Amino acid sequence: MTNLSSKESSAHPEIISSHQFGWQLLAVITGMVMAVQSSINGHLGIILHSSLYAVTISFTISLILLNLLLVGQHVSYRNLRGIVTGVHYHWWLLLGGLLGILFSFSSAWLVPVLGTGTVVISSLFGQLTFSVVIDQWGLFGASIKPVSVAKLIGLVVALLGIVLINEN
Repeated sequence: MTNLSSKESSAHPEIISSHQFGWQLLAVITGMVMAVQSSINGHLGIILHSSLYAVTISFTISLILLNLLLVGQHVSYRNLRGIVTGVHYHWWLLLGGLLGILFSFSSAWLVPVLGTGTVVISSLFGQLTFSVVIDQWGLFGASIKPVSVAKLIGLVVALLGIVLINEN
C-alpha cells in the first residue's frame, strides 16, 4: 500500500498545535452532530418505512448543499480532475462515499432498534478501535503512531463504558 506524501497527509501541525483545545472542541461538536444526524435519519426512516429512503434524502440534501457551497465559494469543478490521478495511485480514496452511506444507513436502521445512545456509543467504540489500527500501520495515508499501553487501556475503559451505558 502506498502512503500519501507527508505534505498530503499532514494537516498543518503548526495550526493544530497552537489551537489544540479549539480543534478538540470542534471534534466534540462534530460528534454531537453525528448523534443528531443518526437520530434524525432513524426517525425519518420510521416515517418513510425505509432507512434507505431516509439516507437517500439525507445524501441528496447534502449533495445540493455542497454544490451550493462550491458555487458560493467560486471553486472550480476542474479541480476535481485530480481525483483521476489520486485514484490511480490510491484506489481506496473513493471509499469515503461508500463508507458514508454505510454509516448513515446503518445508523438510520439501528437507531429505532437500539436507540440513539447505544448506536452512537457503539459506533464511537468502533471508530476508536479502528483508529488505533489505522494509526498503528499508517493505513490510508495516516501518520504511523504505534499502539501504546495507554491506548489499549483507553479502549478497555471505552468498552466498559458501553457495557455500563447499556445496563437496564
